[in-house]
This record gives sequence, C-alpha cells and structure tokens, in this order.
Amino acid sequence: MQQRFSRMDVNGDGVITQEDRQQRGARHFDKADTNKDGQLSKEEYMAAKKNRMKGKGSKGGKGPRN
Repeated sequence: MQQRFSRMDVNGDGVITQEDRQQRGARHFDKADTNKDGQLSKEEYMAAKKNRMKGKGSKGGKGPRN
C-alpha cells in the first residue's frame, strides 16, 4: 500500500493532491500516445489498455502501475 501511495504522490510531498492525479494521468496519456500527436487513436488506446491488463496480478488485484 505504501508503494501505491508513493506512486500517486507524484511530487513527493507526503499528500495526494488533484495536481498529483493530473500529472499521473498526463504520464499515462503520454505513454499511450505512441506517435506523439497529442491524441489517442482507438488503436493506441486499446494497446495501452492491453499493456495495463498484463500488469494485473493473478489474485485479481491490480498489478504494478507506472
């Protein structure tokens, strides 16, 4: 649980703010936007979703996230 909190606390100040959430979302978007055109095509979206699903643990919980 501590690792997850630390990942969500993007700026490392010990609290999770809306800005942390927005920055984290922007990183996910940037990673999924493989052609870097500022938009997600259906193919990019589906590929990103598939990659995230690979990280889920076998116990039904969520696996590692970046």
